[in-house]
Formats: sequence, structure tokens, C-alpha cells
Amino acid sequence: MEMNETIAKILLIEENSREIVEEAEEKKRNIDKIIKNEKEILHESMLRDEKGKLKLEKETIINTAKSKAVAYINNSQLRISEMDKMDKANRALWVQELYKKVLSD
Repeated sequence: MEMNETIAKILLIEENSREIVEEAEEKKRNIDKIIKNEKEILHESMLRDEKGKLKLEKETIINTAKSKAVAYINNSQLRISEMDKMDKANRALWVQELYKKVLSD
């Protein structure tokens, strides 16, 4: 009987070993899936963060450009206004000088 008991124990150990190996392989497959899912979640999170940063940077650049454009337009309008004032203030003098020049030639 000892031989039969020993063989039965060996067969039981072998069956348990197969079950342990199958369980380990299943866990390995699950771990790979979990790791893959976590990597995807991390990637999506990083991508979302970068898109947010890029959007903010884009808005900053656009706002800066708008501010510079407004300043440039205001400066240009001021210069045009100053030129108009100078034209109105000196028009009579310029016309008189031009008239003198034409008549003297």
C-alpha cells in the first residue's frame, strides 16, 4: 500500500503543481492587462495635461498678440492724429511757401 499511497501523493502533487502553474499564468495574463490599462490611463492623462498646457500657451500667445496689435493700432492712430494736427496747423504756411516757390521760379 505504501507504493500506491506514494504514487497517489505524487499524482496529487503533480495535479496541484499544474493548477499552481495555470493560476500563475492566469495572474501573469491579468497583470499584463492591468499594466497595459494603467499605461493607457497614464498616457491619456499625460496627453490631456499636455493638451491643456498647449491650450493655455496658445491662449497666452493669442492674448499677447492681440495686446500688441491693439497697442500698435493705438500708436498708429495717435501718430495719424498728430500728423493731421500738424497738417491743419501748418497748412496755410505750407501753401504760402509753395505759392512763393512756384511764383519765384
